[in-house]
Amino acid sequence: MNKATKILAAVLVVAGVVLALFALRLGTTNTPAPQTAPSAVTQTLTQRFPAVVAAKALSPGKPITADDVKIAQFDSPTPAGFNIPADVVGRVPLVALAAGVPVTQNVLARGLAMQLAPGERAVALPVTETVGVSNRIRPGDFVDVFFTMKTNQPAGSPTVGIVDDTQARLLASRVRVLTYGNASLDDVTPQPAAPSVASTVAAATASAPQPQQPAPAAQPPMPATSAVVAVPVEDVNRLVLGAQQGKITLALRNPADDTRPDTSLFPPPPPVLASKSGLTADTKAALDTPENRAYAGIATTGLAGEPTRRPAAAAAPRAPGGGGSSSGGTIEVVRGAERSTAAY
Repeated sequence: MNKATKILAAVLVVAGVVLALFALRLGTTNTPAPQTAPSAVTQTLTQRFPAVVAAKALSPGKPITADDVKIAQFDSPTPAGFNIPADVVGRVPLVALAAGVPVTQNVLARGLAMQLAPGERAVALPVTETVGVSNRIRPGDFVDVFFTMKTNQPAGSPTVGIVDDTQARLLASRVRVLTYGNASLDDVTPQPAAPSVASTVAAATASAPQPQQPAPAAQPPMPATSAVVAVPVEDVNRLVLGAQQGKITLALRNPADDTRPDTSLFPPPPPVLASKSGLTADTKAALDTPENRAYAGIATTGLAGEPTRRPAAAAAPRAPGGGGSSSGGTIEVVRGAERSTAAY
């Protein structure tokens, strides 16, 4: 090989190396860099969760209005919280809430108290199978409350043939039943919390096949011993006194029947506490409010009332000459709930 051929071969080799390096550079520059997908951690940190919070300071015992709450965003879900403001409007907080604090189920009033209308009170009455219409009463039913009271005559009473003075009458009409035995109108329960990892593992472990255990014998339901009813505050005294001094009977009624007795046709029982003297016209009118009538109270004699009695038998004419003694008349003696007639 001559010298010219060797030089030409070396030039071609150098040119090939240069072209290869140039092509490699072009390929590296034009290839777009692969896009990295956002990690799950980044997505979790950017996700927001809405929750209902107090727009201003809320006082306990005051119903929540639409202006009292708003929606706020949080990095994590609020346990037992609300996502819609309308769900908490009208609810009553049990504690004071500062502005910005989430409104949850735990801080709102629930239970039988939320079943009562303004001016109503919940009263428990003792019941048996006979008193409770053979245990056919259910929460939400309407009943009439009757009571019977017996006032025995003392021994030696001149009212021959009358051994007791028993009365039965209506105490409260169209009373709504809140609970009867273990059954209750209260269906408001806290929202279940999300299961934790430990509880999930425990549940998975418990789901493994276990030795079969004999099923326990079915327990008969316990008989109802009490019923809770909603009554106006002015009727609480009569129900409590009637249950203690007499016997209560619940009469089940059709919920569509809204008839009630006209109490204005009968004189009210006298109160236990007399009003103060020197009251003005405005303060005297305040005595007729349900709360003040309940505070004045009612006695057993007032609850028993004054029954219609037979006219007393005419006294026998006095023997001529005053030879025999005869009664000049009779008087009625009242000792608490007992009434008797004595001659004089």
